[in-house]
Parts: sequence; structure tokens; C-alpha cells
Amino acid sequence: TETDAGIKLTWQGQKVCKTAGKILVYRKSGCSGLNPGECASGIPNDWGYSLVGEVNVADSTYLDTKADKGSIYSYRLVTELAVNQFLNMQSAPSTEFCIGSEIKQGMNVMTKVSVTKTDLTTGEILVNWTKPLDLKLDESKGPYVYKLYRALGIGGENYTLIHTQNTTLGTAADTVFTDKNLNTKELVYRYKVEFYTESTKLFSSSAVASSVRLGILPDDKSLKLSWEANVPWSNENRTHFIYREDKLNLGKFNLVKKLKVTQANTFAFTDIGLDEEKEDGDISYDIQNGETHCYFVVTYGAYTELPQFGVLENYSQIACGSPADKSPPCTPAIVNTPGGSGSGCVGLTSKDFCNDNVFVNKLNWNSPTTSGTGACRQDIVSYSIFFARYEDEKPTLIAVQEASSGNSFSHRRNSKDGFAGCYYISAKNSIGIESEISNKICFDNCEDLSFPNVFSPNNDGKNDTFSPMNCPAFINNISFDVYSSQGLKVATSTGERLEWDGKDLNGNDLPSGVYYYYITVNFEKLDRAGLTKTIKGYVTLIR
Repeated sequence: TETDAGIKLTWQGQKVCKTAGKILVYRKSGCSGLNPGECASGIPNDWGYSLVGEVNVADSTYLDTKADKGSIYSYRLVTELAVNQFLNMQSAPSTEFCIGSEIKQGMNVMTKVSVTKTDLTTGEILVNWTKPLDLKLDESKGPYVYKLYRALGIGGENYTLIHTQNTTLGTAADTVFTDKNLNTKELVYRYKVEFYTESTKLFSSSAVASSVRLGILPDDKSLKLSWEANVPWSNENRTHFIYREDKLNLGKFNLVKKLKVTQANTFAFTDIGLDEEKEDGDISYDIQNGETHCYFVVTYGAYTELPQFGVLENYSQIACGSPADKSPPCTPAIVNTPGGSGSGCVGLTSKDFCNDNVFVNKLNWNSPTTSGTGACRQDIVSYSIFFARYEDEKPTLIAVQEASSGNSFSHRRNSKDGFAGCYYISAKNSIGIESEISNKICFDNCEDLSFPNVFSPNNDGKNDTFSPMNCPAFINNISFDVYSSQGLKVATSTGERLEWDGKDLNGNDLPSGVYYYYITVNFEKLDRAGLTKTIKGYVTLIR
């Protein structure tokens, strides 16, 4: 219901267990007529709904304070429950609540928002509305004024006053206005009219009506047309007319299809070039990829509760599109990659690991021109690079590289993770079609770790601790035990680093002599478990 504070939604409450959850409230301009598919979960992205609020799962009301007065809205609810601390589960969307389409006494009624000229800057839209319905003149005194407002977008809510019209409510045609200097080629506009008595007293505001927006998507030797309008009358269960420009007589549009539409999601048509309506000439031909074709659509609708206004005719803008081959590019092939499908440490020593810039995996790939089914599209615009830290892990997108940047990519890593990981490449063409993912290539870490045979913990800054020589890398965990020549354990430690300072288990300095060590190291590898390696040896401690 519409209140002074906003639109109040009320629904039947749910019996809930002790489960964390909430109800998500979604809103869309206009009534959609859309129905979810079987086993749907949540609101489909292409339905055009926006999340406007949420309440506790046990609640049964919500007040939308940001709804525009007089507009038509579709609301839907989705229940979201916490399955565990990591996962939430959403229900299918509720049936829609369509609000704001009621016609009240004294209201003006919008009857036309029709594009009469398509242009980027000088476009025009013809707007019509009725006089106030059943207005009691003895109770509502003049002077009377119409104020016409315009908002941008099919769901736009920021209105600007564009026209003020004094009226006597007589026979004069003062409920017609042509809105000029618009970008009707790219934009949608919506309108509402307010009626004032005594010049300044707002008496009523009409429901909102938008222009018809025609969209075109390319397909192979065909074009997919779809159109929509956010209007208070119904364009459903009617026949809409589709016009296409005659390629041999540019500027002339022929009726090519009378399309029966039922619900809002059936306002669509795929044109393959056939002209089914030949009264104005036959312009049938096979549509070819790369050609440009232009269209406009005429919608027909009516107010069910106001049959006196008859059938309402409205034109979309002229929209153009070019059919395109929707086959994907050939799958890229990773080739000539340094290190191959093995260790990323090829040609490196532990000393090289002191340089952070060494931890880079370099990828190279090519883009085949043919596959087993024939030639591949070559209009590649970008490559997507995917990475999986472990071989059994699902790869994730880490970068998108423009095709103009070449067929190579460098992935910088850190000394802890090192080179370990697997890569995949895909290609995307100019109409957004992506290839299959490439072959996998993996890099792994080496197990390069060596220790000195002598150290002198005398605080002279030289060899003061027993630790790996040069710069160790890829170490997940390291533990060691040190024994005296008599076989007694004198030192032990566990962690990510090894630095023995020559002290015993009680923190006392050990004397000079030969000590034996037993070191266990777990290296980061492609395998989640890593690689555990045991190193045995001896070292001479010099005081």
C-alpha cells in the first residue's frame, strides 16, 4: 500500500527455526510479468531488480521510503538463510507485488510517450495525457495548471520540470507536448504530469510512463530484437509491429512482422531477413554477417479499467545492429615457456633467490588460426589468464590482457610461494565470445637448501649463526635437532626459519667442537602437502 511515508509491503510471516537469516527486498520499475525457472535461487541478474532493503527472516513488513510517489513498481522477496559460517542459501524469488498502477479520481492519465525522431542531440518524443478524470469542478477551483516532469532512464527517479501549461479544462488540445533536443538514440526518458488547482495546489500526480526502448543483439546471420517500456497501461496480450529499413531504399521502413506478445518477457523477436507482411512491399533477403540493419517497433496497449481511451500506440527509437559470427576464437596454446612443465628453478641457484625479482613465472602462447572444425575467428581483443596455486584447485582469473599487448605474460610471485602453480589462457573476440580454456602448464619449486660446515658465534658479524647459506626460499616449515659428539641432544627448534646461535637447551654457550644436526624441511610445492626433505650433516662450532 502507498502511504505518506512510502510504500509499505506486508506478507505472511514465516515460521523459522533458530537459524540466522534475513529477507531481501528487491524493487524494479514497472511490472515485470517475469517468472523464475524451476529450482531458481535468488533474483536473476538480467531481471533488472535492485536490492532496496532487508529485514529479519521472522518479519512480515517493510517500508520503502525511497519509492517515488505515483510510480509503478514491482517488488519481490528472497529469503536468505545461513547454512554454515561460510555459506548462505537463497530461496527462489517470490511472486511479484505490482504497486502504483491504480487510477484514482482526479488523476491525469498518461496515454503516449512515443519517439518521433531518433537522434543523438535533436531527438523528439511526443507526450500525451488526459484531463483529470471525474474532477468535481465545484470542489476544486481554478486556475488550473499542468506541470510535466521528465526523468532519465527506464527506472529514473530524478525528475526535472520541463513544461508548464495553464488550462481551462476545455476543448483546447493542451494535454499534448513534444519534448525536443533529446538523445533518443541512446537514452530512455520517462514522464509524469502533475495537476494543480488554484494555480499552486497540487491536486494529483499521474502514474509514470517511459519511452519504448529497443535493443539489438548480434547473432550469426540474424539479429535479436527486444524492447521494453515502463508504462501504467498494459502492452501485453497485444500484437506489436516490427519495421525494418529497406536496404535498397534507405530511410524507408517496411512492416516485416506482426508479433503477438503475451508477457513482458516475450517482447522479443529474432530477424533472419524474412518479410512476413508484404502489403507495403516484400523486402525479404538472407541477412549476412557484417551488414547493418535498422529497426523500430510500435507497441500497442490499453488501460484495462479505462477502455474509453482505446488502444495506445507508441514508437520506439530507431536502433541498428550488425549480425556477427558467434563462434569462439580457437583455444590458445601455451608454448615455449621457460621452465617447461616442471621446476621454475631451472638455471637458478640459492644465491639467485636473494633477488625478489627472480620469482616470476613467464608465459608465452600462440593463437591458432584453425581447429578441427575449420578456420577460427581472428578478431581477438583480449586474453584472460587463470591461475591455480595447487593442481587440484579450481583456477581463478588473475589478469585480462589486451591482445595488442602481445602473447606473453609475467606473473610476479613472492619468495614463500615461489614458482609453484598452474596456468591456463583463454581468448575473447570482439563480440565478447570466449574460447575454451587452454592447455595447463605448471611450475614447481625446487628443494635447494645447503648449510655451512663451520660457524663462529662470537658476535663479530661473520658467521655468527648456523643457518642456511645464501637465501632460502619456498620453506613452509623447518625443524632441527643438534647433537654433541657424545650423542646428547643439545639444541632444538621448529618454525619457518633456522638460526642456531650455538647455545644449548638452557641458553648456555656450548664449547667449540663438532656437532651433528638432523634437519627436516617442508617445502611449498604444487601438492598441498608440499615436500618434506631430511638433511643430515655436521658443523664445527668455533669460539
